Amino acid sequence: MKNKILLVLLTLLLATSLVVILWSLEEKIVGVGVGVGAGAGMVPASDLIPAPISFPSQIISSVWLLENIDRIPNLKIIDMRPAAAYLAGHIPGAVNLPWDTLRVTQAEGVPEMRRTIEDFESLMGHGLGITRRNPVVIYGALATHAARLLWELNLHGHFDVAVLNGLFPAWTAVGGAVSVEPPVVEPALFVSMFQPQLLATNHSIANILGKPDYVIIDTRGPAYFAGVAPGAGVVNPGRIPGSINWVAAAVLTKGGTAFISVDEFVAAAKVRGITKDINTILTCRSGHTASALYILFAAAGFNNVAMSDASWLGWNIKDYLPRARD
Repeated sequence: MKNKILLVLLTLLLATSLVVILWSLEEKIVGVGVGVGAGAGMVPASDLIPAPISFPSQIISSVWLLENIDRIPNLKIIDMRPAAAYLAGHIPGAVNLPWDTLRVTQAEGVPEMRRTIEDFESLMGHGLGITRRNPVVIYGALATHAARLLWELNLHGHFDVAVLNGLFPAWTAVGGAVSVEPPVVEPALFVSMFQPQLLATNHSIANILGKPDYVIIDTRGPAYFAGVAPGAGVVNPGRIPGSINWVAAAVLTKGGTAFISVDEFVAAAKVRGITKDINTILTCRSGHTASALYILFAAAGFNNVAMSDASWLGWNIKDYLPRARD
């Protein structure tokens, strides 16, 4: 009888130990209790934003693309300008994804949000003929349009992506070929491998407010950040408490078509006390201009970075979330 009791106790002890071990492993893989990305915490930096495989950086020059465009197997190029501009001339082989078709209005009424996983898979695969095996170059009317799509592709597990610095004008300036013929799109299967650590949600942001190892960056203009001006679609002006203001325009050049250098960006981050060991959350009005900082952080090797596509449009309408203003 005593042997049976000892056997039962030993079995329970082993089972409990196994649960603890598995829980510890899960904590190391996805993080527990920090809350960045669909309720999970930050994962180890080395697992977050891999460098592109086919490109020297997430931001490439027109000269580099001109020299290498025919050397990259299965390359896909996305032109995010309006259809009329695309049809007037684009990089040969580029498919058209107008900026205003990328984002949608959420069921609860928050506009300019990312699509569902299924919708994004359909858009990329069936609509544009792109899979996660295709290296992708993006350009649009603004650098932030292209950067936002890069973040979304990263969010769905596609990291072999780069933005053309200077966009289409930079391409023509170096004598790049131009076509007026849209390519024939062959529907493909894009399978998302969703990366929740790259997404900051309202609840995950609220969970880290006041934590010293986090910084929340708001990239809106100073008047919006201070709460002096509301901004389009904003009911309650202000900002997330504890956030700092780093206006996106400060990291853009040439009328918003190009980014400052990575070295300049890293120096500007250091001035603000932001280093690679700091967990960084990016917000703006709607997850648009914040993408300018996302791509530069990625290019600089800052891996603990998440972005909120809901941003202030999604935060300001929730009465249970704290707000600050000057």
